[in-house]
Amino acid sequence: MLERDRIARKPMRPELDRSIGLVDVGLLETFRELVTGNSPWPLLLWGPTGTGKTFAALCLTDFCPDVVLLEADRLAKVGWDPDDFVWQRVRDCELLVVDEVGARTGSANYTAPADAMERCADLRERFAGRVAIYITNQRPEDLADLYGDRTASRLMCGTAFQLAGEDRRLHTREETP
Repeated sequence: MLERDRIARKPMRPELDRSIGLVDVGLLETFRELVTGNSPWPLLLWGPTGTGKTFAALCLTDFCPDVVLLEADRLAKVGWDPDDFVWQRVRDCELLVVDEVGARTGSANYTAPADAMERCADLRERFAGRVAIYITNQRPEDLADLYGDRTASRLMCGTAFQLAGEDRRLHTREETP
């Protein structure tokens, strides 16, 4: 599959069974506040592994006609050509969702270097009114240590929402016969 087709395909990750009714009620209200302009973008969605952060963002993408969903490490692999299709889509899409912000690889390095995350956040700020969802397992106050003050400021300048609780994946697996 061509990169262009992979990024532009809808719905996002259709193999995942999802329903907006399973999203945290407080987060649904936060979504409403964001899309009506009553809360500032971007949304920093954070919390422990398995609490439904990516699930919730995917449910929201079903309501937006022009979405780009990327994992943070993908940004580091794109290169720096401003005419690259991926950077054009990051800049121009209606909603950008960046998952795994600050996630670790097998080494001590983080998946997306600070310069790639900063470029992403800069593009959204300059061209798209900061409309983005950044998903992380990291606490907001730890993002500056990972990416530097400049990038952390861009990621946290809007609305932050914490999802808490047990790992839904493990809980669901235990209930399955």
